[in-house]
Amino acid sequence: MGRKATLCLTRFSWNWVRSIREWSLRHAELLRAERGALAGLLLSHAEFDRVAAYRELGFATLFDCLHRELRLSRGSAHYRQVATRILVRFPEIVEPLRDGQLCLSTGIVLARVMTEANRREVLPRFFGRSRQEAEQVAVEIRPVEVVPRKTVVTEAPVSKPAAPSTANVNEFSRSPVELAPTRTLVEPLTRTETRMHVTVSPEFVALLKKAKAGESHRDPGATDEQVLTAALELLIAQQERRRPAPASRSAPGGTPPRRSPRGPPTAGPSPPGRPAADRPPPPGCRRWPPPRPRRR
Repeated sequence: MGRKATLCLTRFSWNWVRSIREWSLRHAELLRAERGALAGLLLSHAEFDRVAAYRELGFATLFDCLHRELRLSRGSAHYRQVATRILVRFPEIVEPLRDGQLCLSTGIVLARVMTEANRREVLPRFFGRSRQEAEQVAVEIRPVEVVPRKTVVTEAPVSKPAAPSTANVNEFSRSPVELAPTRTLVEPLTRTETRMHVTVSPEFVALLKKAKAGESHRDPGATDEQVLTAALELLIAQQERRRPAPASRSAPGGTPPRRSPRGPPTAGPSPPGRPAADRPPPPGCRRWPPPRPRRR
């Protein structure tokens, strides 16, 4: 009975794994179809833009046609228009779009730095990059001419959130605060410099000023970056001290017991000044080899 149940369970598990594998292969097939459809759609946009067919529909630009006729969002219409223009200039990006090595968000960044002179060297550097990684590659190719050094503090107006309506409330409804979480914006400027846009409280600004004032006696020209870096290093050092030490593999009493080839295990070396033969055996163990009787 046990063997039969084990056989049925193994067969069920194998069928389940096989169905999941087929499901994953189906996902991969749909993903390839999606990428191919995106490349084909951009090629169609390029031909549509080349003959200015949008004017026959009463639109002045391709962007207006994509936004108003196809009802795309303004951001999506802008992405597609930029990708269409760069695809016309550099047809070699069609295959990376089909393979998934490029996407619309990285195409926006690629369009800013790719030229006829550097097209062979620049294009492979954007393969498989996220938007943030593509921004970093772009500033390495074309750094910002003027790097801002000043810390700018602005006050954002606080609007009172509206009272949530009880109509059409379900388990997926969220409060207005949850819909707009604060996010740190990282903007690469050069190979070694990055600008951060972060929303903080007035208490944080006061703490930063107090820390800079306290650091002024040691380093009068300390910047906000230096003060924050020193504070983060102290925080990381405290976290390292609070981290528990790795457990030792040795026995709690010190040296782990070793097994004698001729008999039961014996403990580690005896304490200094006391021979091993005079040491009493542990509880429940006998001495090996047994002591010889003394001759009288």
